[in-house]
Amino acid sequence: MKYLFSLFYLFFLPVLLIILFSFGLVANPTNWFQTFELGREQAQKLNSPMMVEVYASWCGYCRQMKKEIYSTLEFANQSKRFTLISIDGEKDPAFANRFQVSGYPTVLFLDKNGVPISRINGFIEPQSFYKYLNNAFESSHLFEDLQKSVNQDPKSYLPNFKMAQYFKKAQLLSKSRESFWRAYYATDLASQAERQNLLFEISVLSMKLQDQPSAIMTLDRYIEAQKSKTTDFAYAKYYRAIAVIRSEKSIKENRQKQTKDDLEYASQNLPFPKEREKAQKLSQEFTANVVTE
Repeated sequence: MKYLFSLFYLFFLPVLLIILFSFGLVANPTNWFQTFELGREQAQKLNSPMMVEVYASWCGYCRQMKKEIYSTLEFANQSKRFTLISIDGEKDPAFANRFQVSGYPTVLFLDKNGVPISRINGFIEPQSFYKYLNNAFESSHLFEDLQKSVNQDPKSYLPNFKMAQYFKKAQLLSKSRESFWRAYYATDLASQAERQNLLFEISVLSMKLQDQPSAIMTLDRYIEAQKSKTTDFAYAKYYRAIAVIRSEKSIKENRQKQTKDDLEYASQNLPFPKEREKAQKLSQEFTANVVTE
């Protein structure tokens, strides 16, 4: 009897499990993270790309993909190279908006920092799915390739600019700003117009980072050097006014006239009516607050 049990465990049980996995009759041993933040943290630890299944509870094709692909032994084996994340797009609209998910199912292939590699929109047959999976893995070393280019020529404009854009897509804003500054001071950048564009990018990132002093300093440089009164020039004056309003009292007091002038200019020159109205309202509120204080 013991011999028969040993035979069963050694030979028949593995075969039985393979059959069950293949037909999706038992759950596969893959682990799925339920939030993007936890999944990205794991991906960075393992230096692995991510595969994100974005679904909705009512979506029939989502259930079909789960049955025909995600519950199979082949998927369990091939997906070991990825950190797997499963997100209900209707319960996490911020994630869906960030990656422009407009229908279900959607499968996102991202590198370890969350930068998009490729995606699948809608239902797909298993054979085609695995082509996407393998191609995504082959293309998943975005950061390493960019870092290699930067290391080879650290004072060159293009590698640092591409790295800045990469970090921006990953929403690693502080690192993006650092790379934009390196691009700004690159020894091979001759275009003053491009330097101005970089200053504008850096100032916007500083505002997103709640670093108002840096935003004001960068916008000062941009506005002073900008010769043509473009749409970006109007936005620069508008953003500088907002950065001042968000700053401490001493900065507001020292820049009262400048801020009122900036908002007045923005209220007349921003491209969209709602933005012009908002600039005018901010100007009125700022003037009232200055008088009150």
